[in-house]
Order: sequence, then structure tokens, then C-alpha cells
Amino acid sequence: MTDQGRFCWYELTTTDADGAQAFYSGLFGWEVFDSGTPGIDYRLAAHGGGPMAAIMGPFEGAPPPNWRGYVTVDDTDATHAAAKAAGAAVHVPPHDIPNVGRFCVFSDPQGAGLAILQPLPSYAPPPDLLEKFGGVGWHELSTSDLDAAWSFYEPLFQWKKGDLHDMGPMGEYQLFRPQQLTRDFGGIAGPSDGASWLYYFNVDALDPAVEKVKALGGEVAMVHEVPGGTWIAHCTDPQGAKFALSSTAR
Repeated sequence: MTDQGRFCWYELTTTDADGAQAFYSGLFGWEVFDSGTPGIDYRLAAHGGGPMAAIMGPFEGAPPPNWRGYVTVDDTDATHAAAKAAGAAVHVPPHDIPNVGRFCVFSDPQGAGLAILQPLPSYAPPPDLLEKFGGVGWHELSTSDLDAAWSFYEPLFQWKKGDLHDMGPMGEYQLFRPQQLTRDFGGIAGPSDGASWLYYFNVDALDPAVEKVKALGGEVAMVHEVPGGTWIAHCTDPQGAKFALSSTAR
């Protein structure tokens, strides 16, 4: 079965790769090592198996520190063309990564950044991280126009709608999943100021993880329970990149 529409990689761009490595290794127990990519500080992070994410050091023209997700596609060039025709702003046109595949980076019409990857047949993407400690279990898009965002992403990745939740003054929250999954793996929230993706990392229990974020120099903006009994925390790492934590245990 194709992996079209599933998130397959997570990449942190940061102003201090050493500082970010110390923070996330301390928080999740990641083993971080140099990828050997010429001309750039690109480090792979592994935990309990193969690499699951990357830390990329500063480079000319780099955006402010942020996490970016990669979505698997069957054809990068065709998806790039479709995204561009639908109003996306392309930041990195289709480009080959030796021994990995072909990727592209763009922002959706509302301004949220994302990347796509067509992996080579010989490249095995990271395993499913929805339940793995230190892996990403939820993908959340905040957008200024929920309906417009869904109209962009649904045909691009063949995502399926889940339930739509009325969040009162906070707007609506549309759950979604890729075609091959039987449960939701993300939500689209709107309307909100600006547009961005937020990635939720799994932890065993929320409170100890929150205290560890603070002890390692990060900040915690919000802790609360969401429907279904899951506890979440919105955080910022010491370099300014936003991420979130998620656990069914407080």
C-alpha cells in the first residue's frame, strides 16, 4: 500500500545545533549524529531504532527556528505542480537527495510551511511514530481559513475528513487522516491569526516532561486536557522553535 499522505520526516531548523541537540537529547533521549551531508550541519536523531528526525544548523537565508514536517507523496514533481497551481509559494523546488529521494518545500496559500518527499524504492522511511515515545503522534495546522486550507490539502494528499469539533470562541477543529489509516492523526484549527504547523511529540507522562522542558531551558505556554483524555503542552525550545507534548497520563 502506498504511503501517500503520511508524514514521514521531521526537521528542525535552528540557530544553535549544539544547543538544540542538548535540549532534545535531554528531553527525549535521542541519539544525535552527523549525517555527513556536505556543506551543511545536518544531524540525524534516532531513538529505539533508526533516525526519526533531523536537526539542521544555521545557514544563509535560513528562517527563524522551526520544525517542518515532510509528507510522503508518490510523485514530487506532480505534487509540486498541483500545489503551485493551487496557490502555494514554493521555497525549494523539486530537488534530489542522494540515496533518499526527491523533495520540495512550500508554504500553503495561507502561509503554513511544509515539505514533501518521494522516497526512493531503496530508502525505508522511518517507522510509524504515532505511538512511539519521542516520536510525533499528532499534526496540527492553525490557519486563517479552515475551509480554504482543507480545499488545498485534501486533493493534494488525498486526506480524509474525521469529525468537525466546534471549539466555541476558538473556532472549529477539523480532524483528518491519510487514506490508509483508520484513525485520525491530525487536526486543522481555524480561524486563527497566521498559519503554521505544530507537531506533538509523545511522552510517557506530561508533568515530568514539562518540568524537564523547563529544566533544559525551554518554555511552556499552555498545559491542558483535550477531549478523549489526552494531556497536551505547548512549548518553545531554547532557540525559539515551537513544538508540543502529548500524553494520556498527567
